[in-house]
Amino acid sequence: MSKNGGPFEIFETTSGAPLWFQGQPGVTYGLATQGIDLLGNTEAAPSQPDVVVTIGQTLLFEPGLQLVGIPVLTGEDSRDRLVVSGSTWSGWDASEQKYLSGKLGAGLPAELDGRPGYGLWARFENRAKVMITGQPVPHDRPYAIDLHAGWNLISNPFTSVMPWSVDKVKVRVGGQEVAVREAQELGWVEDFLWGWNGETYEMVYDSRAASGIASSLEPFRGYWMEAHRDLTLVLPPPGNQD
Repeated sequence: MSKNGGPFEIFETTSGAPLWFQGQPGVTYGLATQGIDLLGNTEAAPSQPDVVVTIGQTLLFEPGLQLVGIPVLTGEDSRDRLVVSGSTWSGWDASEQKYLSGKLGAGLPAELDGRPGYGLWARFENRAKVMITGQPVPHDRPYAIDLHAGWNLISNPFTSVMPWSVDKVKVRVGGQEVAVREAQELGWVEDFLWGWNGETYEMVYDSRAASGIASSLEPFRGYWMEAHRDLTLVLPPPGNQD
C-alpha cells in the first residue's frame, strides 16, 4: 500500500481472508498485491498500484450561517482549506460563555481548533466546497466531551449518524456515570439539544419519547446543549445504539 503516491509498504499478509482497512479522509491510497508461493518465493515488489482509492469527505457549504462540526483530527492543511475565501468562523468558549472568532488568514479559534465533538459557527458569502482530511476518531468505543455549566456547542464526533438516545448517551460526574435520562432527573443536564437547519433552530430528542422532531446527531453538524454543572458527556459508538 502507498499513501499519496509514496513508496509501497507491506500492509498485511493474508492467505485469502478479507482485509479491512480504515483510511484517513483526503488521502489517496495505492493498493497492490505481492504473491508468495508455498516454498516462500516472493513476487517482485510492485512498482504501480492495481487500484487507486481516495478516501475523503467533501463538504458543500451553502451561503449563509452554518453550525458545523469536524469529526476528524485535522492538520494545518485541512484547517486552511476550511477557512476559505469569504468565510468567517466563530467558536464557543463554554467555560466563559462567550464567542471566539477567527477570520480568513487568522485560522480557526485556537481554543477549539475544530476538535471532534465541538461545534463551530461559520458564515459563507458564497457556496464553498471543501475536502476534509484528517484522522477519524475510533468508531468502536465511546467518545467523551467535556461540558461546562451553561450552554455548550457540541457536535457529532463520528462520521456517521448517531441516534440521540436518553438511555444510551451517558453523563459522567466524578466516578459516577449515568444515562442522560437520569442525569436530567438529577438536575445535571438537559436531555435534549438544539440544532440549526440553516434558517432556524430545531429540537433534537429521543425518537421513542417524541415524534415529529429530529432524533439524531448528523455528522459535520453542531448542536447546543445546556448543562447545569461541569461534567462529561459520553457518546456511544455508532454501532452500539440498539
